[in-house]
Amino acid sequence: MWNWQIATKGKQADLKVRSQFIERQGAARRLVIPDVHGCAKTLQALLDRLRLEVNDQIFFLGDYIDRGPDSKGVLDQVMHLAATGHQVYPLMGNHENDLLVFSDNPRIVERLAKRSVLTGMVTPDFKVEKRYLDFIAHLPAFYELDHFFLVHAGFNFSKEKPFDEYEDMLWIRNFTPNNEFAKLKKTIIHGHTPSPLHFIRDRIERNEASICLDNGCVFNDLTYGFWGLLCYNLDTKELICQENLDVPRLPEN
Repeated sequence: MWNWQIATKGKQADLKVRSQFIERQGAARRLVIPDVHGCAKTLQALLDRLRLEVNDQIFFLGDYIDRGPDSKGVLDQVMHLAATGHQVYPLMGNHENDLLVFSDNPRIVERLAKRSVLTGMVTPDFKVEKRYLDFIAHLPAFYELDHFFLVHAGFNFSKEKPFDEYEDMLWIRNFTPNNEFAKLKKTIIHGHTPSPLHFIRDRIERNEASICLDNGCVFNDLTYGFWGLLCYNLDTKELICQENLDVPRLPEN
């Protein structure tokens, strides 16, 4: 199990792009959940449906905070899962990285608090509570599994060393795996780019080299195929869809 309290004991310079190879635990499920974006009720409903076992491996692809109404609630849920013995493997998202960059600026933190981005996570003098910063500060940029790479946004294969490019892992869109990557015979699972549900299902069915699982949960707009929060079983290819319970659904045009 990934443990941010243990991770903090490493060298700070090594933690930015740090990755782990995650072994599969027997026949336990390997479940991937992308961008939650402050939709805590929706995440809880999804977790309730999953009926998690302690040995299940739960991978989160980052972007726990911002946009939705309850960033604190989402972080609390992820941290609680880890604290209660579940096999939780969270990744860094661009929104968490931004919070780290600006966390020492009281004016920006105050502005985020007033926008409800940081409700319940800020001290009276406008500092982000240490336990949340500690958690976020030591999130790795990607994980490698037997047949998969998990990352928030993707990898920039136009660069000589795509697995060293931290900013790209958090921000890139529309990347294309190259021939060298194809030799690894692994699939990239990522979030970050809101995609229609039919598009996601199609890429899974066609065994594409990269699969985006971000269904734009927080936007909840059927016109664009943004149906809800997804969970993907890496081994059965089952896609579980949870309707957003935090943000009113926009009517389909």
